[in-house]
Amino acid sequence: MLRWTGRLLLAFLLLLAIAAAGGFLYLRQSLPQTEGERGLAALDAAVEVTRDAHGVPTIRAQGMADAYRALGFLHAQDRLWQMETARRFGRGTLSEVAGRATLRIDRFARALDLEGMTRRQMDGLPDEVRVAVDAYAEGVNAFLAAPDGPLPPEFLLTGVEPAPWEPLDSLLWGKLMALQLSGDWRTEQEKSKLLQRLPPARVADLMPSYSDSPASLTAEEVAAAGPALERVAALPFPPDGLTAESASNAWAVAGSRTESGAPMLANDPHLRLALPPPWYLARIETPELTLVGATAPGVPFHIIGHNGEAAWGLTTTHADTMDLIALAPDPEAPEQRYLTAEGSRLYRTETEEIPLRGGESETFERRWTLFGPVLPDQQRDVALQWSALRDRDDTPSALYRLNRAKSVEAFQAAARLFDAPVQNLFWANGESVATAVVGRFPIRAEGRNGALPRISTAEDARWLGITAPEAVPVAIDPPNGLIANANNRILTAEASPYRIAGDWQPPHRYARVREMLESAERPHDAALSAAVQTDATSRFASALVPHLLRAQPTTEAGRRALARLAAWDHVMAVDAAGPAIFAAAADELARVLAEDDLGPAFMDWWRAEPGFLEAALTDKRDWCDDLRTPGTEDCIWALSAAVDRAAARLAERLGEDVALWRWGDLHVARMGHTTLTFIPVVNWLTDRPLETPGGDHTPNRGQTRGPASDDAFSHVHGAGMRVIYDLADLDRSDFALAGGQSGHFLSPHYADRLVDWRDGRYFRIPGRSDDIDERGFSRLILRPE
Repeated sequence: MLRWTGRLLLAFLLLLAIAAAGGFLYLRQSLPQTEGERGLAALDAAVEVTRDAHGVPTIRAQGMADAYRALGFLHAQDRLWQMETARRFGRGTLSEVAGRATLRIDRFARALDLEGMTRRQMDGLPDEVRVAVDAYAEGVNAFLAAPDGPLPPEFLLTGVEPAPWEPLDSLLWGKLMALQLSGDWRTEQEKSKLLQRLPPARVADLMPSYSDSPASLTAEEVAAAGPALERVAALPFPPDGLTAESASNAWAVAGSRTESGAPMLANDPHLRLALPPPWYLARIETPELTLVGATAPGVPFHIIGHNGEAAWGLTTTHADTMDLIALAPDPEAPEQRYLTAEGSRLYRTETEEIPLRGGESETFERRWTLFGPVLPDQQRDVALQWSALRDRDDTPSALYRLNRAKSVEAFQAAARLFDAPVQNLFWANGESVATAVVGRFPIRAEGRNGALPRISTAEDARWLGITAPEAVPVAIDPPNGLIANANNRILTAEASPYRIAGDWQPPHRYARVREMLESAERPHDAALSAAVQTDATSRFASALVPHLLRAQPTTEAGRRALARLAAWDHVMAVDAAGPAIFAAAADELARVLAEDDLGPAFMDWWRAEPGFLEAALTDKRDWCDDLRTPGTEDCIWALSAAVDRAAARLAERLGEDVALWRWGDLHVARMGHTTLTFIPVVNWLTDRPLETPGGDHTPNRGQTRGPASDDAFSHVHGAGMRVIYDLADLDRSDFALAGGQSGHFLSPHYADRLVDWRDGRYFRIPGRSDDIDERGFSRLILRPE
């Protein structure tokens, strides 16, 4: 009997192995064709596509329309599922695939009418831009009509049949980026929630603005917000994916400061880390134009790159382009009308069906007001006023022109066309460096700063308008030859007559970037830019650690941890214990200082906010007292408690021996597949976790998940790409990519650049013949059908 059982088990395992091998071979058939020839509908002439050893393509075409068709085809070959999920996000149809788990996201997309706005936007596209997006869609659809084999594994697992690509799907990407990079609605919500517990001055301590402008949370501003505060405080936070931590670094250096004598530009945009990354690198060569750099799957234009004569990059401005408006119902018809300063208004409503997985659907009613759309998932109406909610959006035209801008005048003309999101645009050519705050921001009534929501009947609730294209603040060739930004305030108030933002990022990352750029003892070169981009020194640690060293821990673990902290050099290196002790102690210090004041609201706020921690230990030391005890505690007590708690917390994760603690054991970038990471067992094949250096406030940004999370120190947000341009020789531009070119987890190019990215190694996109190493290269000829 045992013998037969053994044979049956062996047979079962053999069949399982055969099935797995068959499945593997089947899925490999969905990898793209990269060599030989194939037809491509709509081409005007043959196009050559060469890929380097890591899958980065060079497209050589006789015209830009064919180049856009080829790029659409390549995006579909390598990133089709990424494109599919992005357009479903924008159209509000994710739940057709994922079921009710994504219903909140679909409701938000439909409440904001992202698809409808984008469809109306298409009518205003200039002819040349429309030709580009149409040609790109033709390339995508040529692949969908005749794919290289089975569609990628995600389609097999979900059963999704991709619909033809429409030009508006490309424009939806811009709406999604504008939404993710415009987070002021969440800031207003958070301030409103905190103001239910604390007076304005205390809330301003917890949420410092890092601005030299007058305080925004004045008693007058809070009084003007009135009943809107309670209404907005009751709102649920936006669902995950609608807003994101946003940051970036960029600098432009004049030729007078560089080794080559020509300007240099460096950029590392920070977004959520996942596989595949948001960027797809490509080179395009036509008789009229050369483009090299980062594209976004679904979009025909280079978002960050160079055109052979000029280069450009982006950082997030953190502009205040949103206001929340609590709608006062009209008592005579509260379901149909709301009140404004001008009187009663009727809601504009539309009903749609949100398709659900399995064939069901949910009826959704979109409600629109004078201010903007009513946000979903709430019991009392709150509307979103946002400068991006316009049918006219010239951002695609701006990108089109930016890709071709080779002079300062052409750069300025392109800059004036951006609508949303508001960004800091860096640009350089062989003679000049420049920056501009591009995009449109609101013009509010005099005296209103936009820090808090309003009730709809307030005289200053409605904006006076939005800024005109001519209002773009620009700086060209500054006298010191250096422009840098790490999401700090980039231009003075005199540069723009309008309020751009009231809240900025903490200054530590920018201070370190500026320090390294200005203190270099040699002329600036690519190696110096790379050193800055990969620097893991924390200026926040330099400010806070001297305070922490005043602690008097009561536990042996706390004393040992403090000794390690005293010997640490403030570099967030993976093999050091200091970063782990510092990060845990900063988190615990925030808890010791604020938990007693905030009570049940603490967990929603909890973070190691640098400005708050530094102020609480110096000129606002009343925060150190624990209100829950009869005595009065001082800051030495608070620091000691924080170190003891941090040591105990780390011991649970890393063991009792402080000598064995490593930041890399905690600070791990999970690098999960954007969809398949949620499927057990499958995610073993798709995710590529690796330990990483850096922290929340280092130039090499290693933003963590946050102390309220079970995985507090996981690295979730950072530089998904790094690029360095020397305008003396743009073909020698250096790149680093957090992942690979392919979205297919069986491709050799799924994550083949990941370790190099982590370790600070760069590569070049082959251009000239001496850059090309034939080993590993592939060549595909696309011919007109």
